Amino acid sequence: MVAELTQTLDAAVSLSAFNGVHFDLPIMQTALGLSEATVRAWVLKITDILECCWLVHQHTFKLGLLCEENGLPMKSGTGLFAIQLAREARWGELNS
Repeated sequence: MVAELTQTLDAAVSLSAFNGVHFDLPIMQTALGLSEATVRAWVLKITDILECCWLVHQHTFKLGLLCEENGLPMKSGTGLFAIQLAREARWGELNS
């Protein structure tokens, strides 16, 4: 699975994230044992909304606010709850 994920992100022309530069990618690097070079290549082609807002305006905000302002559904749970569902093999609930 790690090889497939790496190939997919390597092949992508661009990537989009919300706090991916400072949260998701470092977590993935540690948890999946990815090389610094691999993650750096992804950072170079990522558009991270939160990172851009901070660099331009020195402001941060929650993902829920971004979704709300754009008429998109809000997150349905937390990352901790998702981990709990995975540990309990409650895949249907996790996927929903």
